[in-house]
Amino acid sequence: MRMNNMHTRSVSLAITLILALSPLVALADTSVSVAVPNHCTVTDTDGVAHTYSGQYLGICALEAALEAGSISGAEFSNAFPSLGLFVTSIGGTAADPTSQYWALYQNDGFASVGLSQMTVAADDTIMLELHDFSDNYLGTRFTFTASLIASTPSVSASATGASSLTLHDPFDISLALSYLAANQSADGSFDSSLTSDWAAIAFSSGGAGDALKKMQVLFASTTPELLSVTDYERHAMALEALGIDPYAAGGVDYIAPVLQAFDGTQIGNSSLVNDDIFALFPLLHAGYATSDGIIGNTVTFILSKQKDNGSWEESVDLTAAAIQALAGVRSLSGVDAALQKATGYLRAEQNEDGGWGNSFTTSWVLQALQALGDSPYDWTKSVYQTPRYYLATFQERDGGVEPVASDTATRVWATAYAIPATKGKTWNDVLKSFPKPTPAASTTAVAASSLGRSPTGDTLGRNPSVVDEPAGPTGEATPKIDMTLVASSSDDAVPVSSATEPETAIKMETPQATPSITPQLYQEEYGPGMTTEATDSPQSAESGAQTAAATNAPTPWLWSSIVSLFAWLF
Repeated sequence: MRMNNMHTRSVSLAITLILALSPLVALADTSVSVAVPNHCTVTDTDGVAHTYSGQYLGICALEAALEAGSISGAEFSNAFPSLGLFVTSIGGTAADPTSQYWALYQNDGFASVGLSQMTVAADDTIMLELHDFSDNYLGTRFTFTASLIASTPSVSASATGASSLTLHDPFDISLALSYLAANQSADGSFDSSLTSDWAAIAFSSGGAGDALKKMQVLFASTTPELLSVTDYERHAMALEALGIDPYAAGGVDYIAPVLQAFDGTQIGNSSLVNDDIFALFPLLHAGYATSDGIIGNTVTFILSKQKDNGSWEESVDLTAAAIQALAGVRSLSGVDAALQKATGYLRAEQNEDGGWGNSFTTSWVLQALQALGDSPYDWTKSVYQTPRYYLATFQERDGGVEPVASDTATRVWATAYAIPATKGKTWNDVLKSFPKPTPAASTTAVAASSLGRSPTGDTLGRNPSVVDEPAGPTGEATPKIDMTLVASSSDDAVPVSSATEPETAIKMETPQATPSITPQLYQEEYGPGMTTEATDSPQSAESGAQTAAATNAPTPWLWSSIVSLFAWLF
């Protein structure tokens, strides 16, 4: 094996492999200080998360340096699971696997263990060098000095005012993914299209394996019932996350209803802004750019709705979503200033425990911080009270988020939010991009939609107690569209042309029709005590998530309550 020639010292093959766990920037003799937590989660190149807890480890020092921006783009391979992770690329510089590796030193001495086994103390130095297999230094070195920021599980009374403090385990992403998979139906779905869509986005953030593949097959061949423009936006996001063309999923165009809801100034209901915010995600991954009028005008409308305090609708959730959306259009005038104001609002609303009141909200804020380029450690309130730690306190031993006494739909929903947030992935990071269809190829059916406009151009809310029958097909013969998915090494599906014809592709052929979409006028109904006002959390105060997740309930006033809630909180 090539590693036998890696080092002239009497170091075993196993140790040598582990020593390849080293991050580096493409600059010689770079030194930084890093605050090392006693827990961290590191994701390998296959999208599998590895959690370390209870000790101050070199691997957590590296992860903290990555999050702080001191090092960028490190990739970890788990090609030899029994020996641990090792780094293959850092800051865009990859070690040639046939002739190079990353050597690891601690306090000026050659390390006898890898980063995942190396314990560090305050003021320890860790040095990483790029070497060839003859052990020649190749001119790139990175050194960082450790300080310790997280407390040990037992904290003294003098430090806390209590006799002891037991810390919650770090968030376990692998366990969370397993929880979602355990609650997935045999066909790949969950209890509703809402939870299925969010689970699809969570699975697509990496490491889901077969659970992801089941959803890809399901979403490529089925057509859910969607009730509002935000339903179409969310489902298009899920399709893009799964690597499925939103213009042709199951022979249906899910982008068209979003485009139809654009009145030249904004999308959907002019009295709302959430439908505009969430439109940016699928459109920017469906061939639209800042040069397109629908993007520029929608962003202008969103900016006009920002409050003086930096929020949108005085809502942390909506503000966090807006930050994610606007981060993708920073080149447009006024966006950077709006992001700065929104960041100030999130600072003002953060609680002393490091979070924002509940797991749902905190998940979205973590993604907003990622979009801003901030490290969660920059938002630490005290020793261990970071946003990530706060979110971790909601994870139960079965991997699900929220108490086990909560209903399954709520826990699946919360867990799906938490996975990409903990992995440090924004929605824009997860979604894959597709081009606009060419006119000659536009034979896909438009999604049957009731998102009609009144003569004044306003988008009206849908009465979910009335089911609108989609128009029938034109009767003309239509060609088949091949929906081809290719699974990559990270478990993500990559859309490819049907001309590629890979042997391992999953091919979905769906006969298509082109139904006409007739504008519908109807009036929203509300049950006792329900209003159109926005709630302040994805949970709708204490238990809104449980109510909103029960989308199969037949009661008309409950249906309209759900629509009212999600008109504000996607």
